[in-house]
Amino acid sequence: MSDPKRIDLQLDPDLHPRVALQFAQLEDVRADLKTLAERWEDFELDEPVVPGFLNPGALLLHIAEAEHWWVRVVLAGQGEGEQGGSLPEEALFPFAIDEEGNAVAGEKPLSDYLVVLEVTRNWTRDFLVGLDADDLGKEYAFTATDGGEYVFTLEWVLHHLVEHEAHHRGQLALLRRLSDTLSNLPAEE
Repeated sequence: MSDPKRIDLQLDPDLHPRVALQFAQLEDVRADLKTLAERWEDFELDEPVVPGFLNPGALLLHIAEAEHWWVRVVLAGQGEGEQGGSLPEEALFPFAIDEEGNAVAGEKPLSDYLVVLEVTRNWTRDFLVGLDADDLGKEYAFTATDGGEYVFTLEWVLHHLVEHEAHHRGQLALLRRLSDTLSNLPAEE
């Protein structure tokens, strides 16, 4: 009988242990997302699998946009934007940007999408360096465009980012399965 493969969260030594645990959860979900994303051919990233639903490339950019909004806009107070707002141009190279400032998904290799995700994750890590366990309970306020006021703790935001990415990873897995199934159906005559 062989030794079992050990699976563990990898704690970043540059982060406080409690903060590192939160960050390790983000990294664990991201590793699974990358593995799943590598199952897509570049040309498939901009093709809708289900009419009216985001294509795989747009979902990857959405994950990065959400992390950017929570970390750089809400937590760090850098920039403005509504929830789910677009990424700044320095994160989007080489993607084109439309009239509303959003990245135009498609016609790019997977590696370009992964770079955007990595840039955004690096911002998150940089924000967390130097924080300690007490900072996890720090409150951040946000006023939505509809006037609703919200207060979040750093710990809740990090938990939400894990949940958000895992949710969309599941959507990508479903889209992959649907795409594989649909491509194997006999052609209609």
